Amino acid sequence: MYMISGCVPSLYIAAIQGYSDIVDCLVQNGADVDITGFSNMTPLFQASSGGFIEIVKSLVESGADVNLCDNHNESPLCVASKEGNSDVVSYLIKNGGDVNICDEHGTSPLLASVENGHLNVLKTLLDNNAQVNIQLSGKELPFMFALMKGRVEIANFLLQNGADYRMKNECGVTTMQIALWNNHSEILLQIVALENRRKPFIGNFQLLQLLVDLCDFEEYSPRPVAV
Repeated sequence: MYMISGCVPSLYIAAIQGYSDIVDCLVQNGADVDITGFSNMTPLFQASSGGFIEIVKSLVESGADVNLCDNHNESPLCVASKEGNSDVVSYLIKNGGDVNICDEHGTSPLLASVENGHLNVLKTLLDNNAQVNIQLSGKELPFMFALMKGRVEIANFLLQNGADYRMKNECGVTTMQIALWNNHSEILLQIVALENRRKPFIGNFQLLQLLVDLCDFEEYSPRPVAV
């Protein structure tokens, strides 16, 4: 085991700094690829965060655990998704990265990509069976979060790929309410069209009634939107 100042593993520091030659040298000389540093972060975690794909490959090929999480249960795939490191995300998934693992705050790799606006990462995750409607206690649905953050392109993509617009958050707020409050008329019209295909409206009254039913706790009415 190689340590700096007797406490921080050399491999860990090399992975943080992106020193691929040093990483290779340490691994070839018996360094523990799953040794941890601060908050139980592994060298693979740090390399994934920094987007150092060659180091990621070297560590994984040397047996690093791709799903070994830090103290907050955040995985290398989740941190790579958060940082938008699409090549690292693809590589980790191909080598067994769990696309649906959530950290202690309920953040999945997919939600991390939505929160930070990384559409390419989101597409990769969905192509590899990430759950589009995953929701843990205290967290919004990815689709709701995209609406609240004003990420219309991502919200559109989620809606086209199975996002459940009928779900509510823990406070009972619906996606249509969020779309209305944030003035996302394009998304709102898409939701109405999807609802119409699911349960066809009979004339305009049913459409008006659907929107009126979206009144929030402050007695805000979307009636003017429909009229």
